[in-house]
Amino acid sequence: MLQSIMVDLGGRIAEELIFKDVTTGASQDIKQATQLARAMVTQYGMSEKFGLMGLATQENQYLTGRTVLNCGDATAAEIDEMDLLNARMLVMQRAIDGLSLRPELALIDGNRDHGSRYAIETPHCLIVGGDGKSASIAAASILAKVSRDRYVAEVLDKQYPQYQFAKHKGYGTKLHYQMLDRYGPCPEHRETFLKKWEARRRG
Repeated sequence: MLQSIMVDLGGRIAEELIFKDVTTGASQDIKQATQLARAMVTQYGMSEKFGLMGLATQENQYLTGRTVLNCGDATAAEIDEMDLLNARMLVMQRAIDGLSLRPELALIDGNRDHGSRYAIETPHCLIVGGDGKSASIAAASILAKVSRDRYVAEVLDKQYPQYQFAKHKGYGTKLHYQMLDRYGPCPEHRETFLKKWEARRRG
């Protein structure tokens, strides 16, 4: 597989070595190399860091062949209606329920497996500091952050372009607060987040 990636990148390398320039001619080759490299890590367990672990599944290759990564989510309204702990329990169970294969055991980062309203129902094991002890938890943490940031940058940024979500990814940055000062909150802003913004304005 590494040889296939090297072959795919050969065109770009030749451009740089021979013509001292880069064009768009190798874009398809780079795309193929990227897809193969991603599959090696997420599907084939060929990563030294994550080991023999599948982080993704693939739908019917004769249809779309799309790679599927499983994440749970909760709306801003759901989080505000409960609290962050209950929201964490809710989205973790949603992510587990969305797996194509039902796991026998789930590894949970931290020391809490339930809130006042929601709990992890799947058999599980709590691991304090899990992202530093388990490659599975570390991978899930990366997946969750990347999925969250991608949703904010690609979906919310198009729905609410005035907030420039693609630049600050919805985090409490100076630019984000400036856009809130200018336009006020939108429906996707959590009340718990807006409390920090309001405190900053009063301060």
